[in-house]
Amino acid sequence: MNISVAILNIHLSQIIKILTGLAVVVSTIWGAISSSCALGHPMQEVETTFQQKDTSCIPFPDLLEDQQVFRIADKNAEFQGGQTALLNFLSKNLYFKSDELSFQGSFYVTFIVDTIGNIRNECIYERFLTNEITPMEQEVLNIIKGMPAWIPAELNNKKVNMRVILPIKL
Repeated sequence: MNISVAILNIHLSQIIKILTGLAVVVSTIWGAISSSCALGHPMQEVETTFQQKDTSCIPFPDLLEDQQVFRIADKNAEFQGGQTALLNFLSKNLYFKSDELSFQGSFYVTFIVDTIGNIRNECIYERFLTNEITPMEQEVLNIIKGMPAWIPAELNNKKVNMRVILPIKL
């Protein structure tokens, strides 16, 4: 097996591992949110152990341009094509250098899907307290910023802003 094929196999196995963890955690988070939050209530600030890593974002805002930001609605915001398409998009666009593949842990990417489906207020949160975003986190953040428009959330047949939380587990 030549070196380029071996490297490709390493990258593919890491991507599969990431996507498998992502699918399980996204499903768990959406289930927890839907069972613990009443429909239509705006996002409330909660105490958390995660620290904001990107100082350019606002952590969990209640408003975006004078409009409420929701965590759950009648119809949640969705990536065009659904969860499978989201996982495919991430797998096609995520690339980590070999020295980054040894990292094991998790962090969260949060963002708002606005009323027209644009990604806004992208943030990285992580369990470990450090002052700088790692190259791996920055790569994920860049991919999130470059995602195509989502299908906006709807509440009472009206499009609303929605906070999305994507866990990234390595």
